Amino acid sequence: MGALGLELPFPCQEVLWPLPAYLLVSSGCYALGTVDYRVATFQDCEDAARGLQSQILEAPADLVRRGLRF
Repeated sequence: MGALGLELPFPCQEVLWPLPAYLLVSSGCYALGTVDYRVATFQDCEDAARGLQSQILEAPADLVRRGLRF
């Protein structure tokens, strides 16, 4: 605190020194919790999956029609 020119009471200094680490750990926990929640509540799109599977099956025929040989 001396580098900033702040003269704070000792109890305030005890709280401020670990504050950056606390904020880093807290934001990391929040990020992990958010990812866990999104993965747990992920919804499947059955219609999109069927459409993608049909496109995968059509792709080789389309490539052969365009002149690609397997």
